[in-house]
Amino acid sequence: MKKILLIISCVLLVFATACQSEENEVQQSVDSFTKNSTVATLVKRVAQAPTKIDDVVDGSDDFSIKLPVTITLNNQEIKISSIEDYGYVQFVKNKSNMDNDLVSFQFPIVVKKPDFEEQTIANQTQYNEFLASCNSTENHEEIKCLKFNYPITIKKYDTYNQVINTISITSDSMLYSYFDQLNDSDVVGFGFPITVTKPDNSNETVTTKSQLENLINSSNSQCTTYYVGNYEYYLKKILTSNNWYISYFYHENQNETNYYTNYSCTFNANYTISAVYNSNPYNGNWSFHDEGNHQELEIHFYSPNLEEISEDWQIDEFSQKEIKLRKSEGGNDSFLVFSKL
Repeated sequence: MKKILLIISCVLLVFATACQSEENEVQQSVDSFTKNSTVATLVKRVAQAPTKIDDVVDGSDDFSIKLPVTITLNNQEIKISSIEDYGYVQFVKNKSNMDNDLVSFQFPIVVKKPDFEEQTIANQTQYNEFLASCNSTENHEEIKCLKFNYPITIKKYDTYNQVINTISITSDSMLYSYFDQLNDSDVVGFGFPITVTKPDNSNETVTTKSQLENLINSSNSQCTTYYVGNYEYYLKKILTSNNWYISYFYHENQNETNYYTNYSCTFNANYTISAVYNSNPYNGNWSFHDEGNHQELEIHFYSPNLEEISEDWQIDEFSQKEIKLRKSEGGNDSFLVFSKL
């Protein structure tokens, strides 16, 4: 009897072991992957430090320039302090086909690589050497319209399809680094379910590797496109981000700058304007008009002290430091220039 029970126990043990091995093998074949798999590459692109967003400045997906940074483009100095300013850089490049559109930096600058490593570049020579070293063929085009919600569990398998290690990932940099340091032969898998925030800010619970891969691929096309040519957007952003003074005013064949240069002008986001002189405020409003072949900045003050400024001005040029306006009427040209305080 004891022998029979022993035999039955052995059979059951072998059967259970076989089932466990079969279960592990199936689980690995469905939801595990290696370092160079498609899903691993997609996950790294979601987790990596952004590098494509500033290509209009550095022209490379291998790194990004840490903000703030000041550049010179087509003889214009531009301070870039937010991601929206990349759109203004593209806007300046698009204004004319006669410029070389070469970007030069005010050094030192700090570059950030996809693995979140930062490096300080002191001068143009060091920058050229750094560019020469960026010859990676890896796809560093980030997918930043998705966001992993941490913590995330990752399992590592041995050659017998058994879990030999489990790690809790708590950040993008940690996730990228983990995948980056795997050996080509390592086999890993996510501890599903995991939660991902989509481009519309809703959350989706992912339960399989294929679902995760499909979600990343389908969401990539929905990533935000930053402004690349909205004239009114950039003008308003620049006008409302600074205080201005009248650095030049030519009216009815006379230079009247001295009468107005001491006014400190503020353009507000709600399209009101205030000019302060000797602590006295003069209020009004402003608006933008696109006339097709040119754009206009309409300025209207309620006070007669500034009635000569209250006009529909044609916008000749604008930058982060200067707004150049012109008015043609009756064969006479008037010019008004606002400069940044």
